Amino acid sequence: FTRSATFVRDADGSIAAGVFATPKHDDVIYPGAFWIDNFAVRPDCHGRSLGQFVLNELVKTLAGLYPGKDSCAYVRRDRRDAVGDYEAMNFVPFEFWIDAQIAI
Repeated sequence: FTRSATFVRDADGSIAAGVFATPKHDDVIYPGAFWIDNFAVRPDCHGRSLGQFVLNELVKTLAGLYPGKDSCAYVRRDRRDAVGDYEAMNFVPFEFWIDAQIAI
């Protein structure tokens, strides 16, 4: 994942936004696809288009490193900012069977 990790730092050097992707070779739905994991924008940095920026940089990196591979992401529907960032990048939504975190 280190080759795909994308971060934006603010003026004091702390991470303002970040994302990375990992290959899932055993995935049943999209075998060999890269799944975007740990996409986050620090709450005090919302509304600055950082989410779209890091996603765009990640997609460009993946396309350069692994041409022809799909990129997928799990996103909770109630995370409207993240959903909007993915939609702005032309990701196509699909329904998945789980919609909540389960504490074990």
